[in-house]
Amino acid sequence: LMWGAATRGTQPVVSSEARAGFGGDDLLAELVAEHSRPLPPDVTTGPEAVRKLGRYVDVPVRPASFERDGAHFVGGRVMPLRSQRAAMLQYVVGTGDDAPRVSVYVYDAQKIQIDSANLAPRAVGSAEVRVGREKGYSVVVAQRAGVGYLVTSDLDPDKSAQLAAMVYEDR
Repeated sequence: LMWGAATRGTQPVVSSEARAGFGGDDLLAELVAEHSRPLPPDVTTGPEAVRKLGRYVDVPVRPASFERDGAHFVGGRVMPLRSQRAAMLQYVVGTGDDAPRVSVYVYDAQKIQIDSANLAPRAVGSAEVRVGREKGYSVVVAQRAGVGYLVTSDLDPDKSAQLAAMVYEDR
């Protein structure tokens, strides 16, 4: 028994969040996959219904207004992220079946860490964001006062960064 214990050494203790894959490229890929094939929204009414999603994700959820950029709110829902939850707000830019889509994820940044080497820091207005691409989609991550925002879109990274800055500054 002693020889077996000595040759195996001690195993490091890994938190359940680290085991679940929080904070890596796999979580980013999961959110992008959800954007690419989203389920229908649960909430399709006004801002008050969207704000109520905050009680499920433990942070304030407010729909952004992208109307000056031609995007309109389609709906939102709560989605599980392993042992946590995020609110997913869905927008469409323009009209038609091929209209570009924008997904804004709102989550507790203390519980969910989205970090990737593929995301480069960038200042957009007063917002500090991280911008990149994942599986052909633009991805922008921002954080403010413990609330995390991830914008995934069919738009180019610059336009996505501008939208993320609007979400960030609107808070």
